[in-house]
Amino acid sequence: MSLSSELLKILVCPITKQSLIYDEEYNELVSPKAGVSFPIVDDIPIMLPDKAKKIDPKRLQKILEKEKAKASQEQEVTLEKAESK
Repeated sequence: MSLSSELLKILVCPITKQSLIYDEEYNELVSPKAGVSFPIVDDIPIMLPDKAKKIDPKRLQKILEKEKAKASQEQEVTLEKAESK
């Protein structure tokens, strides 16, 4: 499943009320601040605090690095589009 970017923009962690990161490898939503992940079952994010799982710090670091690289790449594309106008 690929979580829509529109849905990801409006979903927030029920614990911290902050943005979530979609972990495609595990098909989970990750709350970096809370250090937990929420499962996605049958294409439905299960955003209940009691369903959250603690996430391994090494896995969290990997997810954050991947997200940072993705954001950097998106920024480059945006700059290239702006320069071509």
